[in-house]
Amino acid sequence: MRLLIHWPTFAICLSRLGFESLIHRLQFKTPLVGQWIVKRQLNEFFFILGMMLEAGLAFSEALPKAVASIKNSVLRKCFQPALALMSTGASVAEALVKVSVIKPVTIQVINSSEQSGKLASGMLHFAKIESETITLQDDAIAEWLPRLVYALITIWMAYSIIGSQFGTVIPKDL
Repeated sequence: MRLLIHWPTFAICLSRLGFESLIHRLQFKTPLVGQWIVKRQLNEFFFILGMMLEAGLAFSEALPKAVASIKNSVLRKCFQPALALMSTGASVAEALVKVSVIKPVTIQVINSSEQSGKLASGMLHFAKIESETITLQDDAIAEWLPRLVYALITIWMAYSIIGSQFGTVIPKDL
């Protein structure tokens, strides 16, 4: 319990000691936390990439900068195949399809935006919709997490009360 309370301080100390990649691997492999981090950081990546493309940067210049904005080093490494394809003249969708953590639906949105000539606005629109979805999920978690904690505490208290009653009602010599 103390580790959870002091986790931010503990994580900062570990990253200063060079264990940042270990922390990122743990974040990435933890079932619910990993998906939570990937979804948010990919959304931020698409927003930054869309903003740079909207500003007129070429994809070959914007992609490395957008990848560098990803905080989790394990997630950042997933983009190595896309960075390698960038110099071959591959399209944006062809490069990003090599990234294992990007969903096929996202690639389809990027491909259709690229084919229509509105890649930057398509990415920004996608990032906006994804951001709204993330906000709704965060609101749902914020609403239901306290309820789940209260329910667990209630069950624990009821079990304690019922368990102590059975202990006093049943004679020990039976």
